[in-house]
Amino acid sequence: MKGERAMKTNFFCPKCQGYLSVADKVVFAIKKKGLDGGLLLLSPNLGEYTYEYHPSIELIEGEEIDFFCPMCGYDLTLEGVKKLARVKMQIDDKETFWVVFSKKKGERCTYKISDGGEKESFGEHSGLNIDILSINLLK
Repeated sequence: MKGERAMKTNFFCPKCQGYLSVADKVVFAIKKKGLDGGLLLLSPNLGEYTYEYHPSIELIEGEEIDFFCPMCGYDLTLEGVKKLARVKMQIDDKETFWVVFSKKKGERCTYKISDGGEKESFGEHSGLNIDILSINLLK
């Protein structure tokens, strides 16, 4: 709509604070069994599960992918929950949230968690991990 301003959303590494947002993608370094490294580009829109990667990389439904900061190499796995990864998200250079997501290809579950612990779920599989996230793992 005319006159409305789009929100500016940035994603960043919880360790080095480096920006993971580039153009209209969120960039991650990835590794998995049989792959020593590659880049994966995800949509920055929570609940939208589009992605891009080099055609030489083979990702199979159901396999777990390890996510890392492409700048400092920090493992983005959520401490204590091997199947989830996390990054920080900032909206309009003000509000900051944790974004937690599944590391399994094809498992569509993402959570936006405020510093106060309020959770918003996205994706058809979001009910799979809600019990895990009831524990305060985002220290």
